[in-house]
Amino acid sequence: MSANPATTTPTATGAPAAPAMNLHVTEPAAGEIKKFMTSEEGLPETAGLRVRVVPGGCSGFQYSLNIEEESRQGDFILDEKGVRLFVDMFSALTEPGADRGPRAGSPRGVVDATGS
Repeated sequence: MSANPATTTPTATGAPAAPAMNLHVTEPAAGEIKKFMTSEEGLPETAGLRVRVVPGGCSGFQYSLNIEEESRQGDFILDEKGVRLFVDMFSALTEPGADRGPRAGSPRGVVDATGS
């Protein structure tokens, strides 16, 4: 999912300028995310997919995907292809320029995130 300054929104007011956040979600991944979120009963309109970088994994980091009912203060909120994504500042700053996740053609691929 690509984001431009109009759709990349850090929610903290008065915070220092944040880096731009780009995240690519493939069409098949967007469809799977939408299907999964539609199947979850009681999710509010504010719900989205949280994409996080957390300590662990063989490279020192691993990625976490969770459905959440709303964003948190300081999150980047990206919305494209009908999928709302929440990305915290730590995750946005971790490994800028790195590809994240399965490659194009993978039916489960959320991926290609870069910070710039």
